[in-house]
Amino acid sequence: PVAALDGVEAHLRDASAWVQRGDDDGAFLAASRALALAPDQPGIVADVARLLARMGRWDDGRRLCRSFLLQRPDSDPVQRALVELGPG
Repeated sequence: PVAALDGVEAHLRDASAWVQRGDDDGAFLAASRALALAPDQPGIVADVARLLARMGRWDDGRRLCRSFLLQRPDSDPVQRALVELGPG
């Protein structure tokens, strides 16, 4: 639904604003809300994984990427994020 997509965009804008303020926790919460509305979007998955890593939760970020890649192994954004997070 269009309303859900509007909500996703709003949460992503909020996440970006929190990152600019240096508040990773706020960014993670906003990005997680976007992910809940659009769990099939690889760019959002990759962003949430990177935020987890910034928060010191590297293993959680890698797990998120690997879980997504089980369903969509051809997802370049998530593959790149997993490479950035390194082996774990």
